[in-house]
Amino acid sequence: MRLRRPTVPRRHPVPDLQLAAEFNAGLSADEIVAAYEGLDLPHVHAGLAYYLANQRAVDAELSRRTKENEAALSDHGVQLPPPAS
Repeated sequence: MRLRRPTVPRRHPVPDLQLAAEFNAGLSADEIVAAYEGLDLPHVHAGLAYYLANQRAVDAELSRRTKENEAALSDHGVQLPPPAS
Protein backbone atom coordinates (compact mmCIF):
# COMPACT_ATOMS: atom_id res chain seq x y z
CA MET A 1 0.00 0.00 0.00
CA ARG A 2 1.37 3.40 -0.95
CA LEU A 3 0.58 6.27 1.39
CA ARG A 4 -0.70 9.45 -0.20
CA ARG A 5 1.19 12.49 0.97
CA PRO A 6 -1.11 14.53 3.21
CA THR A 7 -1.43 18.24 2.86
CA VAL A 8 -2.14 20.87 5.44
CA PRO A 9 -5.02 23.29 4.94
CA ARG A 10 -4.59 25.83 2.15
CA ARG A 11 -5.49 28.66 4.48
CA HIS A 12 -2.10 28.22 6.17
CA PRO A 13 0.35 26.17 4.14
CA VAL A 14 2.91 24.68 6.51
CA PRO A 15 5.10 22.26 4.56
CA ASP A 16 5.26 18.66 5.70
CA LEU A 17 9.01 19.14 6.12
CA GLN A 18 8.36 21.92 8.61
CA LEU A 19 6.03 19.66 10.59
CA ALA A 20 8.76 16.99 10.66
CA ALA A 21 11.37 19.54 11.76
CA GLU A 22 9.15 20.78 14.57
CA PHE A 23 8.45 17.21 15.66
CA ASN A 24 12.19 16.41 15.60
CA ALA A 25 12.80 19.51 17.73
CA GLY A 26 10.62 17.95 20.39
CA LEU A 27 7.26 19.63 19.81
CA SER A 28 4.14 17.56 20.32
CA ALA A 29 1.27 17.60 17.83
CA ASP A 30 -0.65 19.89 20.19
CA GLU A 31 2.31 22.28 20.42
CA ILE A 32 2.63 22.36 16.63
CA VAL A 33 -1.08 23.22 16.32
CA ALA A 34 -0.61 26.01 18.88
CA ALA A 35 2.42 27.37 16.99
CA TYR A 36 0.70 27.68 13.59
CA GLU A 37 -2.56 29.55 13.28
CA GLY A 38 -4.95 27.77 10.97
CA LEU A 39 -3.64 24.25 11.54
CA ASP A 40 -5.77 21.67 13.24
CA LEU A 41 -4.87 18.46 14.99
CA PRO A 42 -6.11 16.06 12.26
CA HIS A 43 -3.89 17.74 9.65
CA VAL A 44 -0.86 17.67 11.95
CA HIS A 45 -1.50 14.01 12.77
CA ALA A 46 -1.75 13.24 9.04
CA GLY A 47 1.51 15.05 8.34
CA LEU A 48 3.27 13.30 11.21
CA ALA A 49 1.88 9.91 10.11
CA TYR A 50 3.36 10.53 6.65
CA TYR A 51 6.65 11.55 8.24
CA LEU A 52 6.85 8.48 10.47
CA ALA A 53 5.98 6.16 7.56
CA ASN A 54 8.68 7.80 5.39
CA GLN A 55 11.11 8.94 8.06
CA ARG A 56 14.33 7.97 6.30
CA ALA A 57 13.46 9.86 3.11
CA VAL A 58 12.05 12.89 4.93
CA ASP A 59 15.06 13.10 7.26
CA ALA A 60 17.38 12.90 4.24
CA GLU A 61 15.49 15.77 2.57
CA LEU A 62 15.60 17.83 5.79
CA SER A 63 19.33 17.24 6.04
CA ARG A 64 19.90 18.18 2.39
CA ARG A 65 17.92 21.40 2.74
CA THR A 66 19.64 22.30 6.02
CA LYS A 67 23.04 21.91 4.36
CA GLU A 68 21.92 24.02 1.39
CA ASN A 69 20.62 26.75 3.68
CA GLU A 70 23.79 26.75 5.79
CA ALA A 71 25.94 26.95 2.64
CA ALA A 72 23.88 29.86 1.30
CA LEU A 73 24.18 31.72 4.60
CA SER A 74 27.90 31.01 4.76
CA ASP A 75 28.31 32.39 1.23
CA HIS A 76 26.92 35.65 2.61
CA GLY A 77 29.11 35.63 5.74
CA VAL A 78 26.37 34.53 8.11
CA GLN A 79 27.10 31.80 10.65
CA LEU A 80 24.41 30.15 12.69
CA PRO A 81 25.06 29.34 16.34
CA PRO A 82 25.44 25.64 17.13
CA PRO A 83 22.20 23.86 18.00
CA ALA A 84 21.26 23.85 21.67
CA SER A 85 21.69 20.49 23.33
